[in-house]
Amino acid sequence: MKISVSIVVHNEARFLRTCLESVKWADEIIIVDTGSTDDSVKIAAEYTEKIFNVENDPNININKQKGIDKCSGDWILYLDPDEEVPSALADEFKAAVNESAADAYLLPRKNIFFGKWLKWGGHYPDYQLRFFKKGRANFPCEDIHERLAIDGIIGKMKTPFLHYTAISKEFYRDKLKIKAEFTGRKVYEKRGSKRFQPFVKYMILKPMAYFIIYFLFKGEFLNGAAGIWAFKFKVLNATMNYQHYVKCIVENEDENNTSA
Repeated sequence: MKISVSIVVHNEARFLRTCLESVKWADEIIIVDTGSTDDSVKIAAEYTEKIFNVENDPNININKQKGIDKCSGDWILYLDPDEEVPSALADEFKAAVNESAADAYLLPRKNIFFGKWLKWGGHYPDYQLRFFKKGRANFPCEDIHERLAIDGIIGKMKTPFLHYTAISKEFYRDKLKIKAEFTGRKVYEKRGSKRFQPFVKYMILKPMAYFIIYFLFKGEFLNGAAGIWAFKFKVLNATMNYQHYVKCIVENEDENNTSA
């Protein structure tokens, strides 16, 4: 049984080598590059010849699916460039493909925020559907936050993989901006220019829920300074979603006024 690893890349040179080093045991590594201008492609070429260039679609799951489709292995592991697979988890993968007790596996994930593992506040075990038999999983490609749709039995693995969520405030803010632009467009397509409900949802209800549920009841504050910043960025993400929704309204109004 062969294992393929699929990774979508866009200017990920700061993380990519660590990620690729952790999966060089795989039978095949597929890289889908979405127009990187840094050394990402150069680094990837040290580990695989299977590098595919595609358009940088705002819905990254479309490109994730393209990577999955390129894989030829019996089993596929999907990773983001800022993630790392410990050797113990690699051993679990190799054992699973021989046992075939399930068609796909949930993997626990440790989120590293400003160098600290976020253990509390709902950040762990943060199970992710990432390892599956070829042909048994796909992305619906409708939403940027969606998970893989699995056809079959789902199992769980014990060893967590690592996710370097944020290495600086500026870096993480840029990540949130990309997601917020996509979400803002989706909200506009659904709600049009009716601002009241989106305002209440993203500017009032979500920040309140984050504070009550995650920061207080789930103990995000126990993560110390990193936990406080993680909470702040949750709130920022919600407000950015609304801001980009309003931006879509304004752009559409300007377009209509120009055409008139």
